Amino acid sequence: MKRREFFKSAMVSLAAVSYPSWKGYAADNQIPIEIPAITGAGEPIAIERKAIEEFRRNLQGRLLLPEDDGYNIARLVRNMVIDKRPALIAQCINNDDVIESVNFARHYQLLTAVKCGGHSVSGKGTCDDGLIIDLSPLQGTSVDPTTQRILITGGSLLSALDEATVPLGLGTTAGTVSHTGVGGLTLGGGFGRLGRRFGLTIDNLKSVEIVTADGQLRYADDQENSELFWAVRGGGGNFGIVTMFEFQLHPMNPQVVGGRIHYPFSQVKDLLKFYGQHSVGAPAELYYDPVIFAPPMGFGKVVYFDVTYSGPLDQAERVLKPLYTAGTVIKDELEVIDYVNCKKVEMMMIPEGGHNI
Repeated sequence: MKRREFFKSAMVSLAAVSYPSWKGYAADNQIPIEIPAITGAGEPIAIERKAIEEFRRNLQGRLLLPEDDGYNIARLVRNMVIDKRPALIAQCINNDDVIESVNFARHYQLLTAVKCGGHSVSGKGTCDDGLIIDLSPLQGTSVDPTTQRILITGGSLLSALDEATVPLGLGTTAGTVSHTGVGGLTLGGGFGRLGRRFGLTIDNLKSVEIVTADGQLRYADDQENSELFWAVRGGGGNFGIVTMFEFQLHPMNPQVVGGRIHYPFSQVKDLLKFYGQHSVGAPAELYYDPVIFAPPMGFGKVVYFDVTYSGPLDQAERVLKPLYTAGTVIKDELEVIDYVNCKKVEMMMIPEGGHNI
């Protein structure tokens, strides 16, 4: 099957199995006569009830207003220092919902944010008094082991990508933890635990489906809409809302050596110097990152190397030996672990809302 045909057939399949049915929002007669909002230029406006009612009817997902059940959960991002209250939240379950939301936002020139995993430290997935286009209900994956490609919808988290591919002995560069949204990671360039082997996330991006600001759904790859495809690879959310990504996968062992090596905080300068010198020539299969922070649990200052070695396991001891001599090891948590779980374990170090640490 040709790549484009596979792309289209998978989108139909995902639409059939992945999108939930949303009910239970406030009745239209509970909507205020006018909803106060703000434009992208910062000008206050009022949106009439009739327009809100029509927007709600045209969505197959939910349209949440501040008085609706679910609004206070849907507006949150992981960094809970950022506490914004949008006028509207459109929870999109398919391309049509995204198109409808973009057209509505353009008509009123609304301040607009797009949310997937809500992982942005600066809170780009939310806004005050504008519209959040929430892609989180838009979840699904389809893997073709023959071509070693995956299609993944724009609202999916990296955990979905890993869980669909790694058990098949395939993987690609997809962040360092599991709760990041695929959209924010990819459009920003994307790095991860496999990046030294396979490059940036955008190096593995083969095509996208994207809703542009004019409300058009476009397919883009290196042949069709090639300039748009070039732009989305690192251009952030400035060129549209990607509803489907296609990534190249690579053979990998589902088992890795992962975990942390802890050192005394007093050695942090020497450890950073070691990292700067050693990491340049380290094997491509070795990812390690110095982590320095003060956990909220009252454990004092912490320094450790967050490690993932994805090469041959019989070479792990040799490759990892320099990390054990870089400083005085006070705690060794390295183990052979499933790659999927390796990313989830590190995720536990950053609790919900913990990006403000």
